[in-house]
Amino acid sequence: MPPLVSVMMPCYNGERTLPKALASLVAQTYSDWECVFVDDGSRDHSADVAESLEDPRIRVIRLGRNLGRGAARQTALESCRGELICLLGADDWIYPTKLESQVGAMVRHPELALVGTGLAIVDPRGDLAGIRAVGPAGPLAAVGPARGLEIPRVAFAPSMVRAELARSVGFRPDLPACEDLAFLIGLLARGQSAVLPEVTYAYTEHESSTIAKLVVSARMCRRVFRSLRARYPLASRLRELQSFGKEAAYRAGFALGLGEHLIRRRSHSPTGRDVEAFEKARGIVEAAMARLFPRSAKYLAAALEEVAG
Repeated sequence: MPPLVSVMMPCYNGERTLPKALASLVAQTYSDWECVFVDDGSRDHSADVAESLEDPRIRVIRLGRNLGRGAARQTALESCRGELICLLGADDWIYPTKLESQVGAMVRHPELALVGTGLAIVDPRGDLAGIRAVGPAGPLAAVGPARGLEIPRVAFAPSMVRAELARSVGFRPDLPACEDLAFLIGLLARGQSAVLPEVTYAYTEHESSTIAKLVVSARMCRRVFRSLRARYPLASRLRELQSFGKEAAYRAGFALGLGEHLIRRRSHSPTGRDVEAFEKARGIVEAAMARLFPRSAKYLAAALEEVAG
């Protein structure tokens, strides 16, 4: 019998961070999952790290060459067997209760196509730097379907979606970036969504947000908007113009040495409760990593000491 949840995990050269990501999955309080691990032509030993766990719930697919995130995610999507699908980045990790919380919400609310959660933004030391995209307190408030070309307000990385609807939308293999934007626009035009009032996903944004990547992302976003001109003739052009302005702002900010400030402005400062929940989750995940990947745990400790020095 197939599992209820399929976790899509595309990876390119993630050998260094994979142990923590995989440990966070194994440490979940909910166990009826499979992980579809797609090695996107890595030049390191990423696939070997995943296979070394010898966990039958983890299925490794090796692509012969690097095809990009859109193609890797579409490959994973086509191989998922679960009714519910979620994501895990090779350089991120998830809180132990993530799957349990989202599955409960999806089961209680069959009308929802997507259930999101908040993001914990992690700095290069692995510490909590900010919080983003948390849902309002109280009962889940469903929104949608979207009536126009709206920029999705839910975060892509921590989302859980219904597999049938996800397959009807799919990921664009021609997009090496912003394939998540295209996917969410298509999905949210077809169904309702809600965001849980909790953080469940640790996202390593600061380490990956370089000006080069931000420029590529802006260009790919404009490609997405141009592809939607027939359906949204005015809104798509407006989004393109906004993307040009955003790219110009980032170029100027990084040139003036304000890149880190611009990135931090995307999130709000964590509360004491946020920090407590983050530290508790990190402790559980790192304990699991020490058990599953003892060599990697020692490497992580040494790397953090080097950063602190």
